[in-house]
Amino acid sequence: MKMKKIISMVLVFLFLGWMFTGIIGFFDKFVGEAEGETTIYVPTDYPTIQQAIDNASDWDTVHVFAGKYEENIVIDKKLTVIGEETEDVSINNTINDPTQQKTVVEITASWVTFKGFDVEDGGNGIKITGSNCLIENNSVRRSRWVGIPNNDGSNNVIKNNIVEDIVLGYGANGIVSAYGSGNIIESNLVSGNAGLGIEIAGGTGNIVKNNVVSNNQYEGIAVSWGDKSVVENNVVTDNKGHGIAAKGGTKNKINNNTLINNSINVCDGIEVLNNTLNGQGVYYFDGISGTENSPITIDGKAGTVILRDCHYFLIKNNIMDYGGVYLWYGSNIIIENNTITNNVEHGVTLWGPNNTVIRNRINNNSASGIYISGMGGGNIVENNTIAHNGQYGIHIKHDHVNNKLTHNNIYNNLEYGVFAEAYVDARYNWWGSEDGPSGSGEGSGDAVNDNVSYKPWLTVYWYESLLSDISKFIDSDGDGHPDNEDAFPNNSSEWIDSDNDEIGDNADPDDDNDGIPDSWEEKYGLNTTDPTDANKDADGDGFSNLDEYKAETDPTDKGDYPRDEEWNIWDYGWLIIIIVILIVIIVASIIMLKKRQQSDKESESEEDEEEWTKCPKCNVRLKKINLEKHMKKTHGIE
Repeated sequence: MKMKKIISMVLVFLFLGWMFTGIIGFFDKFVGEAEGETTIYVPTDYPTIQQAIDNASDWDTVHVFAGKYEENIVIDKKLTVIGEETEDVSINNTINDPTQQKTVVEITASWVTFKGFDVEDGGNGIKITGSNCLIENNSVRRSRWVGIPNNDGSNNVIKNNIVEDIVLGYGANGIVSAYGSGNIIESNLVSGNAGLGIEIAGGTGNIVKNNVVSNNQYEGIAVSWGDKSVVENNVVTDNKGHGIAAKGGTKNKINNNTLINNSINVCDGIEVLNNTLNGQGVYYFDGISGTENSPITIDGKAGTVILRDCHYFLIKNNIMDYGGVYLWYGSNIIIENNTITNNVEHGVTLWGPNNTVIRNRINNNSASGIYISGMGGGNIVENNTIAHNGQYGIHIKHDHVNNKLTHNNIYNNLEYGVFAEAYVDARYNWWGSEDGPSGSGEGSGDAVNDNVSYKPWLTVYWYESLLSDISKFIDSDGDGHPDNEDAFPNNSSEWIDSDNDEIGDNADPDDDNDGIPDSWEEKYGLNTTDPTDANKDADGDGFSNLDEYKAETDPTDKGDYPRDEEWNIWDYGWLIIIIVILIVIIVASIIMLKKRQQSDKESESEEDEEEWTKCPKCNVRLKKINLEKHMKKTHGIE
């Protein structure tokens, strides 16, 4: 039986060893293939790159020494093709005719690494149709169509490349990923191209991150369509179109990007967080609303504002250079006292009714200063300066009525001061000339069309600041605060309402309406007019200031923080009594057990004494049963 067990164990170990050897062999083969079994040198082994590729096998490496190679290459095998790291290695299109669109480098296989080359001229620079490829540390210049197009490929990484001077026009883009999924476009410099910088056109889960995208003639980064794409941590600057435009798709994310002299515009279903435009915030809200008495306020911190299906907002005192206000399907928005300039589209876009645009400076935008469309009826545009815009000062699209344009300065707009596709009341505006508007008007100022009712007009410039200038000298309640700065101009005891609850700060126990009384905030040095500090953690103990207030702890002392109710010995008296009783029972049981054991020992000792005796001859102590045997053996007595 033992022999059978030994034989069985030996067979099992032999089988496992055979399997392990096979696995190791397969792994070694795979690693050997992945690392490249052979390195072919150009021009040492073959004079051209294509000849080296044609004579290579899957997983080989083609190493190209410095030089200028005039050829168009196709990589149709799983290869690593690398240029000399310390020298320039350039591949140029073989056809000098600029109308020819032949691709310089075309990668049709998967699992290709291509890095370290200058790729110049040609139709496309580096075209990828395979998957799981790495395109790294190349420069692509002067392509006619696209610098690096990735067509249908998935899980490709395009990293640390320079793509610039793509020359043809719209469509002459830097890097395009079309239809593929899981691609990563990372840490590239994409600049000076005649089309877009980087475009995601379809696919799922593509990532565009850590790129510098600048001076392209259209959008810097565009997500044309596709789902779950991420655009993050890019620097986007001085592109002629939008810096970032998300035109379609769902569940895409536009986060943590820095825009300089560039606007941003996105469709619905997008996450937009922590982006900046010229150092100001990019505010994006979807389906969020305030109330008539308490609108959501964006005051002085916005580089651009995008609202989708939002209502009751107050947007004021912002400088939006290269930004603007985009309102999609919202209403009751007040846009007041902002400077909105240099947007690549419209300064203000209103796709909704009953909004107010008042006392703004809306100048030098590429399309219209104000564009009213969608459901845009019942809007009021008043006391604004709207000038030097690239198409219209104000464009009212579709058959929207009941819009009112009054007491604005509308002048030096390129095509029309106001162009309306339905009747609009535009009386009492300054058109840039005392003889009124041109076009359907009889004057020489900005043009209007037939749907614009412009009589009477202002014959002098309307000073938008006139009313506010006068209000600086009026103090109706004599509290030392002029009416234009006084939330309660007829109440001398109140002048500020920080939380817009119509209760002055002097009477309001919680000025910022954050759930913490002002007296408590003042005691611990918090801001009584900042509602966000309720959720902050002043002492870094993991509990918010609001938590500390509710727990009556010190928000400035890390050692004093909200705890569960402190343990009180008297709250557990019944448990202590039970424990004491159990201890007494256990001790008593132990004592009784020891006494019983002692008694048993003594009994056994007495019983032992009855069984023993002494030899009458030698006085030796021995058991009674052995006495007779002892007398006979020792003393010879029977």
